[in-house]
Amino acid sequence: MKNFIDLMGNVTYSPKQIEKRMQAMTNAQWPKQRRERALRTGEQEALDAFFVDLGGLKEQIVADNQLLYQTIQYEKALTRLEQVILSEGRAAYTYEEATGAYTVDEETGEQVETMRTVEVPAIEPVPLTIMENVYDEETGELVGEQEVNNPLVVLDVTEREMAQSVVDGADDAVKQLAEERNK
Repeated sequence: MKNFIDLMGNVTYSPKQIEKRMQAMTNAQWPKQRRERALRTGEQEALDAFFVDLGGLKEQIVADNQLLYQTIQYEKALTRLEQVILSEGRAAYTYEEATGAYTVDEETGEQVETMRTVEVPAIEPVPLTIMENVYDEETGELVGEQEVNNPLVVLDVTEREMAQSVVDGADDAVKQLAEERNK
């Protein structure tokens, strides 16, 4: 019997899925007929030992599954926080990127990886407020406009706050696993 949670993967399981897999493990090693025979023929100790081991394995699977779920949420939160703050925008910038091609340096004779410059365009900030039409409640007629908070900015702020709370609430085991997964 082995733990089926892959801490380096992205698959988590519901309690029902875990229970179903545990039942399949039980049936594979101790099918119903064998369990019934064990009760009649004195193999009870072996069956009991199996269930003790299975209980320990299940505890580890549940703990690993929870750790993996929390780590995935932590990684998603970090990714969200890395995104551009809509109300601030982002200045244009450039960076060097390897092309995978090599040339020979004429002075040293050594192979040198060819680099290219990638230009990332600026992102303009989104306005904090927008104008919204106001309608008469009785007639449905347009009666004017009012300034309201930009829903895109409100959503951005809310998502960032939620992501930050996930990051702030992550324990050391989650942070350590995230670091190992992202090496």
